[in-house]
Amino acid sequence: MAHNVDADWYGLCHYRRYFSLRRTGCPQKRILTRAQLLPLLDTADIFLPKKRHYWLETNFTQYAHAHHEEDLRKARAALARLHPGQEHVFDRVMARRSGHRFNLMLMRRDALQSYASWLFPLLDAAEIDTTGYSARDKRVHGFLAERLLDASISPSLQNAIYYYTLFAVTLIIFHSFLGRTTRNFADNLGNACKSILVGLIALYGLNELVYRLTRMLVNNHTNLNDTTISAQIHDAPRVTLLIVIFLAPFVEEVLFRGLVFGNLKSKSRTVAYVVSCLLFALLHVWQFAVVRQDITYFLLMVQYLVPGLVLAWAYDHTGTLWSSILLHAAANALSVWASI
Repeated sequence: MAHNVDADWYGLCHYRRYFSLRRTGCPQKRILTRAQLLPLLDTADIFLPKKRHYWLETNFTQYAHAHHEEDLRKARAALARLHPGQEHVFDRVMARRSGHRFNLMLMRRDALQSYASWLFPLLDAAEIDTTGYSARDKRVHGFLAERLLDASISPSLQNAIYYYTLFAVTLIIFHSFLGRTTRNFADNLGNACKSILVGLIALYGLNELVYRLTRMLVNNHTNLNDTTISAQIHDAPRVTLLIVIFLAPFVEEVLFRGLVFGNLKSKSRTVAYVVSCLLFALLHVWQFAVVRQDITYFLLMVQYLVPGLVLAWAYDHTGTLWSSILLHAAANALSVWASI
């Protein structure tokens, strides 16, 4: 790359697909021009096309149906060997129903060099044998590169954007509820602090028992959610800690305790506890069970039932969502500290 041209930006263009700012009009006249592009270069380091959505399939199953599934598995194995921990990020990307396709991109020099130095050794290490492949299937390295792109470009940054968006949405939609629960927190500060302390003790006491139980049930499975977070902390510590300690506790508590538990509680407290705990646990394991196509991963939900139960109790006992938010944040912070 550096030997061919010396530029601050580099791009890859598909033979029949181009960047555009318009959806309508003559296709040739919609292609992004230099005048349109230059003002955009100061706004980001990487430009990608809009995501392609698969409504009925995940990224993994779509590739398996359209290409050779074994090649994708070889790429994952190579990623695990070259970059331990990143394979779990890959799993999460494969469990999604959308992704950036077509190897269409525009990046600053350092970003593209970083991506290329990550991608090409990985494709080489996958050792794909194309013997007997059709002419189309022999383009396997391009097909794999399309799927690997989203796993390479700062998964932590992607998560931050995702949680920032959810954070903003929850603030807008639930601003009235958040105002009321904040006033309740101020009025019951002493009780809330005591409940947070009791909750932390209960979490760590019961979690040890649950952990031992889980090891008996699925001794050959690790908690891939925790492993993924550990890998992202190593890759981008500040962004990941922001998500784990601040954004995720806020968003998840508003949704699972505020929305689900709060609405079901008026009908049945028992149902509220059960449903909110199950949904909370399912959130943390489903993508790994889907990507691995192994339903035994759902047994790891047991590890999240205790936190879900204790967090729901904190909200129910104090009447303010800030008790469960702060308890969730404190538990995550202690967990991160213990793993460092």
